[in-house]
Amino acid sequence: MFTLSEVERITNGLIPIGMEDKWFIFYADSWLYFHRSWTGVLIYALKLDRSPVDGRIVKSWVNRDPEQYRERDIDYDRRLVDFLIRAFLLGENAKFPIRKEHLGSEANGAYQHKVVGRAYPETTINDPSEDP
Repeated sequence: MFTLSEVERITNGLIPIGMEDKWFIFYADSWLYFHRSWTGVLIYALKLDRSPVDGRIVKSWVNRDPEQYRERDIDYDRRLVDFLIRAFLLGENAKFPIRKEHLGSEANGAYQHKVVGRAYPETTINDPSEDP
């Protein structure tokens, strides 16, 4: 559930400006669309039910075309979308979701940069206390 103020910020979306901006997010016809900025590929779509006082996500879609998006873990998709909304659209100090098996590897930073283009604190997705 989002407050009316949060819904307004979410529906403003995100227009990429620089090379490090990996996402283009926009709102149209009750749907919030998440496209990769370099390729234009649609990865996620969320239907937002708005009322005069708040909003909530009532439907979601994820691209499962292996030529466009290789992720297959729906839990990870949910956490990444939550991160994108909180960090990029709401400006919160959100933590980037990282899988437990990748903790401590030098690939963490490279993977995070590939996905979001910037450095954020990380959280292990296997930790139930960190559920979005």
